[in-house]
Amino acid sequence: MKVKIKYLGRTMELFGLPPDQREETIYLSDDSLYRDVLKKIDEKFQQANKDKNIAEYDIFNDIVVFSKGRILRTLTEKAIDHPKIIIAPLIAGG
Repeated sequence: MKVKIKYLGRTMELFGLPPDQREETIYLSDDSLYRDVLKKIDEKFQQANKDKNIAEYDIFNDIVVFSKGRILRTLTEKAIDHPKIIIAPLIAGG
């Protein structure tokens, strides 16, 4: 299964991608769940930042991952029913 990821803001830079690369495709098995997408995203972040001390860092504190308007952290055990993912910066203000 091909899953297309679209990066909003400057989130692509967190994953070691150039600023002009706004989309990419990842490949998963046909029976994958949304947790598999989240795992791939985390692995991609860890690989891009392997030279930094980020062992305890959780990338999902800085980004939110959507599919069809739904936050994937709440759908981890659901089969992928919409293969388009959006990664957006999680901005908290006060």
